[in-house]
Amino acid sequence: MCLPVNTTVLYTSALLVICRKMYQYCEEMINSFSKKYGIKILVYFAMCEDMVSAIAREKALNGVTRAKKIALIESVYLIGKN
Repeated sequence: MCLPVNTTVLYTSALLVICRKMYQYCEEMINSFSKKYGIKILVYFAMCEDMVSAIAREKALNGVTRAKKIALIESVYLIGKN
C-alpha cells in the first residue's frame, strides 16, 4: 500500500517489479492514479508466490475498510504502540 504526502488516499496494487514501479511513481513518470494523487511513500507490501496470488491479495485489501488497512499498516510498524 502507498500513501501520498497528505495521507488522505490509500492505494493498493499488484506489481511485478516493485523497485522499478516505485521509482516511476516517485518520479511521476507514469500518468496514473499515483501521479494524480501525489502518492510517493510505500508503507506496506507483501510478497506473493505468483501474480495470481498477488492479484487475489490486492482484491482482498481493496475489499476492506480504510480503518482495517490502517490497522494493518500500524501492526507492521507498531505506530502509536508504547
